[in-house]
This record gives sequence, structure tokens and C-alpha cells, in this order.
Amino acid sequence: MRVKRSISIGVCLGWLMVSSSALRAADAVEVTIDADSTMLTIGEKALVTVYGRIAAAIEDDSDQIFSWYIDVLNDNADAVRGYGNVQTPASDNTPSTSADGTPAGAALRGIHDTFLGNPGAGKGGRVVLVAFEVTAVAAGTATISVAAGSTVGGQLSDFLVAQNGGGAIVGGQYDSASVEITVTGEPDFSELDLRISEAGSITFNPLPGFDHTVQFSDTLLPGSWVDVAGGPHNTGSVNQVVTGVRERYYRVVLATP
Repeated sequence: MRVKRSISIGVCLGWLMVSSSALRAADAVEVTIDADSTMLTIGEKALVTVYGRIAAAIEDDSDQIFSWYIDVLNDNADAVRGYGNVQTPASDNTPSTSADGTPAGAALRGIHDTFLGNPGAGKGGRVVLVAFEVTAVAAGTATISVAAGSTVGGQLSDFLVAQNGGGAIVGGQYDSASVEITVTGEPDFSELDLRISEAGSITFNPLPGFDHTVQFSDTLLPGSWVDVAGGPHNTGSVNQVVTGVRERYYRVVLATP
């Protein structure tokens, strides 16, 4: 037998406030996470996307995911770092987040937003919660995962699903909310194809995910390399006027941003 409970809901500072009679369901929203590439070389990037969908058991009686509040965690920031260009394409606002002192790229905590402007969000299909870029910085494997939000005070729960005719059910399910990204090693530096013309034009093919700095040396001795002005030179083109030296050598130094 189905038991119906009435609750009062209202909007306060962009967040849905519900009474203590809200029903708790551990699997009210199924959370999943994808990466457009799970095998990277150093310097390459992957787009990671977190989705939510109302669980099948309550979907027919639900109106939409109203609000959400999650953490995104990375268990190996030495291999993969983020989170660049954070986006919430279907949500109402730019996501709010908090820092908690973890290493750079290790956590994006307390991301919260609402779907007031997206009727039916999460019903009949997945809706994007948040998307961001991560960059491979060293060989290894990193697991990017999602958990209930834990570091911003005052939020009711990780998910709130508005029910047809009033009421709400809260809670998220995270069994499928992780993705493993493997960094295999160095890129093919031969693809840089550094070229120098007699007129002093230096060109090369930039490698994705790196900052490029052109350096020169007149002797090749240790400590003699000097950065060409205007770096980083990520366009792959530098012009040099060389006078008063018999020989000059050039190289391109790569670094992850």
C-alpha cells in the first residue's frame, strides 16, 4: 500500500527547502559519470561529464530533479588533474563550490544547483549535472568519482526529486558514479617538427595540453639556455632576429599548465 505524505516546499536563495517529512530514498536519483577518453598520454585532456536520472522505481510519480548537491573526487591527482572549464549546461546557475585543502585537482566539493528552468529534468533520460576537463600530468591511473556533497553547510541533501501533486523524495545512488582514467606516458615529441628558416622564423606543431616555451643557446653548455621573449609560444610560431653570433641553437620546452 502506498503512503502519501504532504510536505511544504519553497524556494530560498535558489535552494529548495523541505520539511522534515520529506521521504528518504537511497536511490531516488541514479548518478553516472563518463569520460570522452579514458586512455591519455601526458598533456592530453579528457572531458568528464556527471549525469543524474530519476530512478525507475519512482519515475512515473515524479515531476523532475529539483536540486542537487555533490562532491567530485579524484584518487590520484599526481596522474590526472582538474577541473577546468566547469559547466552545468542544463542548470539554473553557475555551480557553487568550496575548497577543502585537498591537493590541486583532487576534489571539487560542494557543487550545488537547481533545475527550476529545466522542467522534467532527469525524467525519461539522463540530465547533465556538471562537466569539466581534466589533464593528464604523469603516468598512472586515476579514478574520478561522485559522492554526496559534504562540505557546504545548510544544504538539505544530495538530490531532491519533486513529486507529481506535491511532495519530494531525496537521495542519490552512486554505484555507477566512477570512471577510471589511465595515463600511459609521454606523447610523441617528434610530432613537434621544429623548423627554423634562414630569415629567423621558428615554427613547430604545438602538442595539445602543454604550454610551449622556445629557448635558445649559443653554446649548448649546461645553464646556457634562455627563454625567447613572449612565451609561452603556444601558437607554434616565433620570429627571431639574430645578430653578432656565429651559431645559435633552439629547442622547445613543454610544461603542463
